[in-house]
Amino acid sequence: AVLAFYVGRQSAGDGAASDTSDGPKVPASSATAAARPLAARAISDFDPQGDQTENPEEAANAIDGRPDTTWTTLQYSTSPEFGGDKGGVGLLVDLGNQKAITSVGILFGATPTRFELWAAPAGTADAPTLLTELRQLDARNATGDSTRVRLDSPVRTQFVLVWLTSLPQEAPGLYRGIIADISVEGTA
Repeated sequence: AVLAFYVGRQSAGDGAASDTSDGPKVPASSATAAARPLAARAISDFDPQGDQTENPEEAANAIDGRPDTTWTTLQYSTSPEFGGDKGGVGLLVDLGNQKAITSVGILFGATPTRFELWAAPAGTADAPTLLTELRQLDARNATGDSTRVRLDSPVRTQFVLVWLTSLPQEAPGLYRGIIADISVEGTA
């Protein structure tokens, strides 16, 4: 909850189409004003185009509220787009039951990182295993450590996916994504 507040304080603005970490200060809509941090019941790595494991033992670090613990992707070579092996990897947040989400904050451990925000359709009770089982809410390039995606209207879902599509360079010719924390805001 503390990190959700911290990440939220690092951003401003309204609307899903802009990177709110650097956006203008705009009054929040009534839906956003009523929003509160939503606890994640579970989190898992999401790697449907690969070997189904992308450091799963680190996934819980992205919802522990501690910016000093992280989930990292595997290391990829040749290009920031996973060496051309797949379209992305990510973290799937399970909110425990259906919630109306209004924003998602992400604290990255390294940038630039291109990412997309996806959600399972309302009523979905089982964790999605394929990207086609979700719908895309937003896509952007995070150039700063903290990014908050504010949705134009609340989205009812139990599952939120932060899907990385281009990774920051870790060393010459080597790329790795790092997420320190994910916070979801909305209403029950």
